[in-house]
Amino acid sequence: MRRLVSAATVAALTVAGLALPVVSMPVAAATPVTPEVVSMTIDGVDARAAAQPGALDAPPEVRTDAATERAVALEDALAPTPVEAVPELVPLASATDPDLAALTPLTRTERFTAVGVTWDAASAEEVLEVTVRIREGGAWSEWVALPESEAVATSDRAGTEPLVSAGADGVQARVRTASGNEPAGVRLDLVDAGSSPADASIGGPGALATASAATASVLRPRVVTRAEWGADEKLRRAWTPQDQSSRLAAMYVHHTVNRNDYARKDAAKLVRSVYAYHTQSMKWPDIGYQFLVDRFGTLYEGRYGAIDTLPIGAQAGGYNTTTIGVSAIGNFENRDDNKNGKVDGPSKAMLESIAQLLAWKAYEHGLDPRGKAKLYTGTSTKSGVHAKPGETITVNVIQGHRDTNITACPGKTLYAKLGSIRTLVDALVDVAVAAHGAAQPVLPAPVPDAHTAQQSPAQLTTQQVYTWQPVAGAVGYELLERPASHGNAFADARGWRTIATVKNPRATLTVSPGVNRLVVVRAVSATGERGAMTDLVRATRPVSQSALTFSASWKKQPSDGAVDGALRATTGKGATLKVSSVRDARRIVLVGEEGPGNGRVSVSVGSIVVGEVSWAADALASAAVRVVDLPAAVSGTVTVRTLDSGTRVALTSLAFPRWESTGTAPGDGGGPGGPTGPAPTPTPPPAPAAPATPKLRAPGATVAPVRLSSTATLRWSAAPRATSYEVHVRTASHGGKLGAWRVAKRTTSRAYTLKLGYGRTAEVGIVAVGDGGRSARAVFPKITRHVSPGTVQRSTGAARWKTVRDARYLRGVAWTTSAKSARLRVKKSKDVRTIQVTAASGRGHGRFAVYAGSKRVATFSTASSRTKHLVRYTVKLSKPFSGTVTVKTLDRRPVRVSAVTTAR
Repeated sequence: MRRLVSAATVAALTVAGLALPVVSMPVAAATPVTPEVVSMTIDGVDARAAAQPGALDAPPEVRTDAATERAVALEDALAPTPVEAVPELVPLASATDPDLAALTPLTRTERFTAVGVTWDAASAEEVLEVTVRIREGGAWSEWVALPESEAVATSDRAGTEPLVSAGADGVQARVRTASGNEPAGVRLDLVDAGSSPADASIGGPGALATASAATASVLRPRVVTRAEWGADEKLRRAWTPQDQSSRLAAMYVHHTVNRNDYARKDAAKLVRSVYAYHTQSMKWPDIGYQFLVDRFGTLYEGRYGAIDTLPIGAQAGGYNTTTIGVSAIGNFENRDDNKNGKVDGPSKAMLESIAQLLAWKAYEHGLDPRGKAKLYTGTSTKSGVHAKPGETITVNVIQGHRDTNITACPGKTLYAKLGSIRTLVDALVDVAVAAHGAAQPVLPAPVPDAHTAQQSPAQLTTQQVYTWQPVAGAVGYELLERPASHGNAFADARGWRTIATVKNPRATLTVSPGVNRLVVVRAVSATGERGAMTDLVRATRPVSQSALTFSASWKKQPSDGAVDGALRATTGKGATLKVSSVRDARRIVLVGEEGPGNGRVSVSVGSIVVGEVSWAADALASAAVRVVDLPAAVSGTVTVRTLDSGTRVALTSLAFPRWESTGTAPGDGGGPGGPTGPAPTPTPPPAPAAPATPKLRAPGATVAPVRLSSTATLRWSAAPRATSYEVHVRTASHGGKLGAWRVAKRTTSRAYTLKLGYGRTAEVGIVAVGDGGRSARAVFPKITRHVSPGTVQRSTGAARWKTVRDARYLRGVAWTTSAKSARLRVKKSKDVRTIQVTAASGRGHGRFAVYAGSKRVATFSTASSRTKHLVRYTVKLSKPFSGTVTVKTLDRRPVRVSAVTTAR
């Protein structure tokens, strides 16, 4: 039974004059508030907006990071954006701002509480800068740089962090890219988080509730739950493929992007704004941060389950597993919201609450607040990381976002306070340890019941019911897993996937053929706290019949008692059964028939015999099991060979259990309530990760998806554990279908030069190969070369085109006309998403329109104060188009075209 914390206990937890609230009674739960999200299309550079004073000013707090410094400018002939069909509206900035891809006008809107810029995650454009300014209180703000947000693999949207506001009614956005082209699907997303009557009551001191001196609850501060700040739980979905970390190694401090002078009543609204933007605009499963804190010191639960578990979020790309993050609501990078000449820094209340939160989690998980931790560098990130993917780095247990990622977060003034935060957290943890010792799990680990012959050493049927002993004080049980299909590595050992929460100590597990499922269970208390974890089962199913290769002498003999109803028998010596792609097996389980006079088989891995078993028995049974234990994990092809002539051997299938442990390796920083069980068993190296495919760039070539030259050199980042790479290519001619993938090259380098004929589209994928196997294919965006001159049909008669020659044109040739309504047609275009016209610009030059079928999709002016011979005019289509693409002149001024590209 948990008891009320005494006044003496509270006094013992007072450090440097700071009395810790332990666990406070919740405020009245807010009614869930459903936000409204409005999307506004960003359509190139608005000419009038570009001419206005301040439109191209840099934001006052721009931080030039390494990613921007490394950005390589492409050749100076960059594509202007479609404009209104009036010559004087050609963007004035195009000559001096070649990377300006989009600029919206100053736009009045309905009231909103957050704004961000998002685009299609598949876009190949390299975004250099996104800035916005908003209208608050009747006045326009300065430009604010929005950092590019972390990547979430399950989302089809990429974008910036949101700029949150207590209430704004106007917005302007600016986007710069390496190519000067807009990212596909780019748009402004405006969020109205709505209001709740409970907003005004959130925050401030709370009454003490019960807490057990034996658990981490003695350091738990008051946290406003999702229900209290009005989270609409219908907006979230499961975080996949893993949703929880197996341990906690390090903790991040962040900041949001917004003014620092918001009122207390608006703080919950800002949290809801971030939640809505992350789930609705960025298409993330949930809010990215585990916790948030406002300037009044109020802490908020972010990711669902963050109070009692370790949910994986998007707080630090490349390091989201085994870490948590608390985001300070405010901007602490060179801001002066109060116009008093002083840079706004974090308040004392905010700093104290951050320290309380981190002390609670450090004590719960046994972390040293002033110590170091090791983190593995992943590749799922948009902000960029300082380390190489696959590298293990050493960091502070408490760190800022900028310590591992290329970003200014958490801002200069908050980052400067991390030293004092570590000191306070360390003092708080020391007091708790002195008073209570190390934190203990709130509930003990469940004790699994013995497995049946149908469950171990292999699960012989699709479904089995597993049970465990009830845990006193538990109101339910949580089950988590790490699976591995045949031939593939186990899921990342740093994470878990939650599969069920049940009330009673039993669960039905479904296991597919060839799959290993490590399933663990822990008890859940009435207050939601999790107990210690234990293995429930390593469930292994025999491989599917399609994975078995029998030699010719085996005859199929259906049997009601056989597993999966399939039994193959032979009486010959030397008959074989083979299974390839076996990985990390620690046992080989044979399932077949036993009976009087049945024969023997040997079991080999590769060319090495690892065991011999006999199927002789006193009684006949068609679903018998034989086990070959292995001294170490093995991978390769397993062969079963009959050893006797004239004796019957009948087999159904084979299973390959693996030893995947929940044990915590030394130095992992595991703590109470974390994994328990046997120590990990060393396993062969895992398969290499898929290589990261950076933006397509080659000297003298345009950015994907268009190429004007016949070659393109593609480069990719090193993949962890890779020893070589396979280059896969598939292509299509103009108007044709993409062919099958073929292996174009096997190489140890990380570059490949692709050759493209006129009008051809190519897609290139890279597979990393290592000692542990092969990675998934990482695919570059499709690349299309412009169509051949003979494919372009030119109008004749009064609207005819002439050929002019000049070495500065593409191929040294251009078609020119001064006639109105002259046409260039490209027929049989297939699945087009980008149309690009390569033309000249100069004084007095004319306009042309681009049509997809009968629909006009863009209008361009080639008038310019500077003469350029290779300007790329690009149209991004909202959906694929097949048919005829037409370029039509609109006035009697010169238009000179060198090429037309219809890119997929």
